[in-house]
Amino acid sequence: MTGVGGTEPRKGMRPMLPQDVSPSISAVQSLLEGPDDGQPALAALIENLDPAEVRQAWLRSDPVARGRFIDLVREYSRTRIQRFGSYTADLLSQQIQMFGWSIGEKTYGRPLILEPSLGRLTIGRYCSLADPSIILGNHTVRTPSTYPFMTLWFDWPGTAVGGIDHVARDVVIGNDVWIGHQAIILPGARIGDGCVIGAGTIVSGTIPPYSICVGNPGRVRSTRFAPEVVEFLLKVRWWDWPDALVDRFIPLLIGADMHPFIEAVLKDAEVLGLYGLAPEPS
Repeated sequence: MTGVGGTEPRKGMRPMLPQDVSPSISAVQSLLEGPDDGQPALAALIENLDPAEVRQAWLRSDPVARGRFIDLVREYSRTRIQRFGSYTADLLSQQIQMFGWSIGEKTYGRPLILEPSLGRLTIGRYCSLADPSIILGNHTVRTPSTYPFMTLWFDWPGTAVGGIDHVARDVVIGNDVWIGHQAIILPGARIGDGCVIGAGTIVSGTIPPYSICVGNPGRVRSTRFAPEVVEFLLKVRWWDWPDALVDRFIPLLIGADMHPFIEAVLKDAEVLGLYGLAPEPS
């Protein structure tokens, strides 16, 4: 079986790791590679360890152990991540249910949502959100006053006649989008897949896929890749792959050169099978 990038994987091959390990790492590794009845002890041990130690023990363990305890380690990791306030769908679960938003898996960060009841928020998968503000509605500017009388109706009996003080517009953020510190996403914004939004940027309108947008007002300064590469990435949509396939491609997804990733995709039977295609003949 050929690995990603056409290399032949060696049985038992493990990442290069430091030779010296702490007693905690050794204990976790021992339980990982031990019998299944060691799972309660493993769960209790890793609950109180630094995530970096658990990761080292995980990487040092044999593949069979990794597979046997993968659900436990994933649950541990998810719990730790939630403590740091990261997975957006978990953090905003009540609002998602209440307002009908859609936030994709693996997206992390805690955005501030303003006027949450006014519009629909859609965020794709694998997005990295620092602490942006996302606004789903604005005060109307087409009336003599911009004051929100209808919103503060309890002080104003005159609002019984009806009226408008806000205008709602949905916000759509694509997949694999990185939004920097204190960016502001205005009502009606459409941010394409793969975009990078700089810190403090104020975004309005439509931002094409794989654009780098910075400034106030936000302007597209460049595109991350050549047009043909962007087209390829939008067709492949790696963020929709099964987790195991994404994990197998991680060395290429975080590699400095795009071309090995493209070449591996075009030769990989599992990836091509998702699109009903066969690998190119070698």
